[in-house]
Amino acid sequence: MSDAANTKPPTYFWIIGAAALVWNIIGLVLYKSQVTMPPDVLATFPQAQQDFFNSTPAWVTGFYGLAVTAGVLGSVLFLLRKAWAYPVFILSLVGVVVMDAYSYGVQNGAQIFDPVFIGVHVFVLLVAVALVWYSRKTKADGFLS
Repeated sequence: MSDAANTKPPTYFWIIGAAALVWNIIGLVLYKSQVTMPPDVLATFPQAQQDFFNSTPAWVTGFYGLAVTAGVLGSVLFLLRKAWAYPVFILSLVGVVVMDAYSYGVQNGAQIFDPVFIGVHVFVLLVAVALVWYSRKTKADGFLS
């Protein structure tokens, strides 16, 4: 394996890293808006969605927080060319998988939310998988140390 300090990554490395950081910051903002949502705002949602959010256990919300916080940290580590980005992106993926497994497996979220909302969750999962894969690849390529 080559020394990352001597291996210059291609331009798309930086583009992907910057896009990952922006993506994960958006996720962090959405997480914060969900956990601090005022009751009067939640009351504007359809009853099934209100029940969904009100019945979500704190530990599931915690995995959501883990997913987005690890995503931001992983992105920063990636841009700093640190190999720790890879395991941190794995933590983010674990957070996404646990949150989605509960939301769609236990709470039947697919019956509560529209297809666009579900599609966004599928896309989030795919991005999390892609970031794990790409950080592993760039580590193996010597761009992360």
